[in-house]
Amino acid sequence: MDKNKETATWPPRFVTDKKGKQTDLYSRAFLTIRSAEASGSFLFQGRLKKELLQCMEELGLTLEQIPEELTEEWKVFAKDYIEACLRSRAYGSTLFGMVPMREDGVSLKLAEDLQVILFDYPRRFQLEDGFLPLRRIFREEFLSQVKDGEALWPE
Repeated sequence: MDKNKETATWPPRFVTDKKGKQTDLYSRAFLTIRSAEASGSFLFQGRLKKELLQCMEELGLTLEQIPEELTEEWKVFAKDYIEACLRSRAYGSTLFGMVPMREDGVSLKLAEDLQVILFDYPRRFQLEDGFLPLRRIFREEFLSQVKDGEALWPE
């Protein structure tokens, strides 16, 4: 997809600040959701829901009609995200990065993390249905990359 496309009606995946630093808004949204969930805070529910809605907006999940181009961008993001997690030595280790996990352990961890980001945390705010299109894409990509992925991420 052409990143300079002027006619896009959804938020861009990448933005550049005044200093020229590029930010991947999709990755930032995922990390924000994972961090908020990991904090375990049940205080400030209004602020947390507002933050989740902002993440949904950055991902383009608040659009009434999802354009095919956005779906294709999500597929690229899903592929890149899953590949990065599966190949990362830091992601696939325990005890502060000192003990590597087995391949099936990394796959299970990834399935659990994606379940949290794309379903469990949004469900706290009754927003899980809004994540359904992206959850389907991630599941499809997960199943294509992970051996026996169906057992780790059932329907």
